[in-house]
Amino acid sequence: MLRKRKDVLPEAAPEITPTSEMLLSLIRPWLLQNSVKMIKGYLSEHSAR
Repeated sequence: MLRKRKDVLPEAAPEITPTSEMLLSLIRPWLLQNSVKMIKGYLSEHSAR
C-alpha cells in the first residue's frame, strides 16, 4: 500500500511529511465532494436542455 502511494506521487516529492499527510486526508474528502457536486450539476444542466 505504501509503495503504491509512493508510485503515484511525482518524483519531486519522494517523502511525505506528517503535516502533508494530514493536509491530504483533510483535502481529499473535500475534493471528492466538490467534484461529485460539479459532475452532478453539469449532468443536470445538460439533461435539462
